[in-house]
Amino acid sequence: EFRKSRGFLTKKETEEWLDSEDMTIDDFERQLKLDILKSGIKETLGTEQAINKNFAENMMAFDHAIASQICVNDESLAQELKNQIDEGEAEFAVLAAKHSTDQESAQKGGSLGIIYREDIDDALEVEAFSGDAGVKGPIKVGNSYYLVKVDEFKRGELDDHTRETIKETLMQDHLSE
Repeated sequence: EFRKSRGFLTKKETEEWLDSEDMTIDDFERQLKLDILKSGIKETLGTEQAINKNFAENMMAFDHAIASQICVNDESLAQELKNQIDEGEAEFAVLAAKHSTDQESAQKGGSLGIIYREDIDDALEVEAFSGDAGVKGPIKVGNSYYLVKVDEFKRGELDDHTRETIKETLMQDHLSE
Protein backbone atom coordinates (compact mmCIF):
# COMPACT_ATOMS: atom_id res chain seq x y z
CA GLU A 1 0.00 0.00 0.00
CA PHE A 2 2.83 2.39 0.84
CA ARG A 3 4.58 1.74 -2.46
CA LYS A 4 1.36 1.89 -4.43
CA SER A 5 0.29 5.20 -2.85
CA ARG A 6 3.60 6.77 -3.90
CA GLY A 7 3.76 5.21 -7.34
CA PHE A 8 6.72 2.93 -6.58
CA LEU A 9 5.87 0.15 -8.98
CA THR A 10 9.28 -1.50 -9.04
CA LYS A 11 11.82 -2.63 -6.50
CA LYS A 12 14.32 -0.21 -8.06
CA GLU A 13 12.03 2.79 -7.51
CA THR A 14 11.57 1.82 -3.88
CA GLU A 15 15.31 1.35 -3.37
CA GLU A 16 16.01 4.75 -4.95
CA TRP A 17 13.50 6.35 -2.60
CA LEU A 18 15.07 4.59 0.41
CA ASP A 19 18.49 5.90 -0.67
CA SER A 20 17.14 9.45 -1.06
CA GLU A 21 15.67 9.22 2.47
CA ASP A 22 18.91 7.70 3.80
CA MET A 23 17.00 4.67 5.12
CA THR A 24 17.77 0.98 5.12
CA ILE A 25 15.06 -1.57 4.49
CA ASP A 26 15.20 -2.43 8.22
CA ASP A 27 14.66 1.26 9.13
CA PHE A 28 11.77 1.38 6.70
CA GLU A 29 10.15 -1.77 8.12
CA ARG A 30 10.49 -0.45 11.69
CA GLN A 31 8.86 2.84 10.65
CA LEU A 32 6.01 1.01 8.89
CA LYS A 33 5.40 -1.17 11.95
CA LEU A 34 5.36 1.91 14.18
CA ASP A 35 2.93 3.67 11.82
CA ILE A 36 0.64 0.63 11.82
CA LEU A 37 0.72 0.44 15.62
CA LYS A 38 -0.03 4.16 15.91
CA SER A 39 -2.90 3.81 13.46
CA GLY A 40 -4.32 0.95 15.51
CA ILE A 41 -4.03 2.94 18.75
CA LYS A 42 -5.71 5.93 17.10
CA GLU A 43 -8.61 3.81 15.90
CA THR A 44 -8.98 2.08 19.27
CA LEU A 45 -8.91 5.31 21.27
CA GLY A 46 -10.63 7.47 18.66
CA THR A 47 -14.12 6.10 19.02
CA GLU A 48 -16.99 8.34 17.98
CA GLN A 49 -17.91 8.79 21.64
CA ALA A 50 -14.34 9.76 22.63
CA ILE A 51 -14.04 12.18 19.70
CA ASN A 52 -17.37 13.84 20.49
CA LYS A 53 -16.46 14.16 24.17
CA ASN A 54 -13.05 15.68 23.41
CA PHE A 55 -14.56 18.11 20.92
CA ALA A 56 -17.26 19.20 23.37
CA GLU A 57 -14.66 19.76 26.11
CA ASN A 58 -12.25 21.64 23.81
CA MET A 59 -14.53 23.19 21.21
CA MET A 60 -13.05 26.67 21.44
CA ALA A 61 -9.55 25.33 20.76
CA PHE A 62 -10.69 24.50 17.22
CA ASP A 63 -11.82 28.06 16.45
CA HIS A 64 -9.57 29.67 13.89
CA ALA A 65 -9.10 32.95 12.12
CA ILE A 66 -7.33 34.28 9.08
CA ALA A 67 -5.39 37.19 10.46
CA SER A 68 -2.56 39.67 10.00
CA GLN A 69 -0.61 41.77 12.47
CA ILE A 70 1.48 44.87 12.84
CA CYS A 71 3.81 44.93 15.83
CA VAL A 72 5.49 48.17 16.92
CA ASN A 73 7.29 49.36 20.06
CA ASP A 74 5.47 52.68 20.39
CA GLU A 75 1.80 53.08 21.37
CA SER A 76 1.38 56.42 19.59
CA LEU A 77 2.75 54.91 16.36
CA ALA A 78 0.34 52.00 16.71
CA GLN A 79 -2.57 54.41 17.16
CA GLU A 80 -1.44 56.52 14.19
CA LEU A 81 -1.23 53.42 11.97
CA LYS A 82 -4.72 52.35 13.11
CA ASN A 83 -6.09 55.81 12.32
CA GLN A 84 -4.55 55.68 8.82
CA ILE A 85 -6.17 52.29 8.21
CA ASP A 86 -9.55 53.33 9.65
CA GLU A 87 -9.61 56.51 7.55
CA GLY A 88 -8.65 54.64 4.38
CA GLU A 89 -5.36 56.52 4.01
CA ALA A 90 -3.24 53.37 3.91
CA GLU A 91 -3.51 49.62 3.44
CA PHE A 92 -2.81 47.32 6.38
CA ALA A 93 -0.35 45.19 4.40
CA VAL A 94 1.67 48.20 3.25
CA LEU A 95 1.94 49.56 6.79
CA ALA A 96 2.86 46.12 8.15
CA ALA A 97 5.66 45.73 5.60
CA LYS A 98 6.97 49.21 6.40
CA HIS A 99 6.58 49.46 10.19
CA SER A 100 6.18 46.04 11.84
CA THR A 101 9.06 44.90 14.03
CA ASP A 102 8.04 41.27 13.48
CA GLN A 103 10.13 40.68 10.36
CA GLU A 104 8.63 37.30 9.48
CA SER A 105 5.07 38.58 9.22
CA ALA A 106 6.18 41.99 7.89
CA GLN A 107 7.66 40.28 4.82
CA LYS A 108 4.18 38.90 4.13
CA GLY A 109 2.34 42.19 4.63
CA GLY A 110 1.61 41.21 8.22
CA SER A 111 -0.11 37.95 7.24
CA LEU A 112 -0.21 35.23 9.86
CA GLY A 113 -2.40 32.96 7.74
CA ILE A 114 -4.69 30.65 9.68
CA ILE A 115 -4.23 30.95 13.43
CA TYR A 116 -5.71 29.03 16.36
CA ARG A 117 -6.19 30.28 19.90
CA GLU A 118 -3.11 28.42 21.13
CA ASP A 119 -0.93 30.14 18.51
CA ILE A 120 -1.12 33.64 19.98
CA ASP A 121 -0.75 35.54 23.24
CA ASP A 122 -3.84 35.66 25.48
CA ALA A 123 -4.29 39.43 25.03
CA LEU A 124 -4.32 39.03 21.24
CA GLU A 125 -6.58 35.99 21.45
CA VAL A 126 -9.36 38.00 23.08
CA GLU A 127 -9.40 40.44 20.16
CA ALA A 128 -8.72 38.03 17.32
CA PHE A 129 -11.36 35.55 18.44
CA SER A 130 -14.11 37.98 19.40
CA GLY A 131 -16.02 36.81 16.32
CA ASP A 132 -15.80 40.10 14.43
CA ALA A 133 -13.70 40.77 11.36
CA GLY A 134 -11.75 44.01 11.09
CA VAL A 135 -8.74 45.82 12.53
CA LYS A 136 -8.38 45.73 16.31
CA GLY A 137 -5.98 47.41 18.67
CA PRO A 138 -3.60 48.74 19.66
CA ILE A 139 -3.17 45.83 22.07
CA LYS A 140 -0.27 45.90 24.53
CA VAL A 141 1.70 42.67 24.88
CA GLY A 142 4.90 43.01 26.87
CA ASN A 143 6.73 46.06 25.52
CA SER A 144 5.02 45.92 22.11
CA TYR A 145 1.76 47.19 20.66
CA TYR A 146 -0.17 45.18 18.12
CA LEU A 147 -2.77 45.88 15.51
CA VAL A 148 -4.58 42.71 14.51
CA LYS A 149 -6.58 42.46 11.30
CA VAL A 150 -9.04 39.58 11.25
CA ASP A 151 -10.17 38.77 7.72
CA GLU A 152 -12.29 35.79 8.69
CA PHE A 153 -13.31 34.06 11.90
CA LYS A 154 -14.64 30.50 12.00
CA ARG A 155 -15.98 28.54 14.92
CA GLY A 156 -14.47 25.09 15.29
CA GLU A 157 -16.51 22.32 13.76
CA LEU A 158 -16.29 18.58 13.97
CA ASP A 159 -15.18 17.85 10.41
CA ASP A 160 -12.81 15.14 9.13
CA HIS A 161 -9.70 17.26 9.80
CA THR A 162 -10.80 17.96 13.39
CA ARG A 163 -11.60 14.27 13.94
CA GLU A 164 -8.08 13.31 12.83
CA THR A 165 -6.55 16.01 15.03
CA ILE A 166 -8.49 14.70 18.03
CA LYS A 167 -7.48 11.09 17.28
CA GLU A 168 -3.83 12.19 17.15
CA THR A 169 -4.22 14.08 20.44
CA LEU A 170 -5.86 11.10 22.14
CA MET A 171 -3.07 8.83 20.90
CA GLN A 172 -0.31 11.22 22.05
CA ASP A 173 -1.96 11.60 25.46
CA HIS A 174 -2.21 7.82 25.78
CA LEU A 175 1.43 7.33 24.79
CA SER A 176 2.53 10.03 27.25
CA GLU A 177 0.70 8.28 30.07
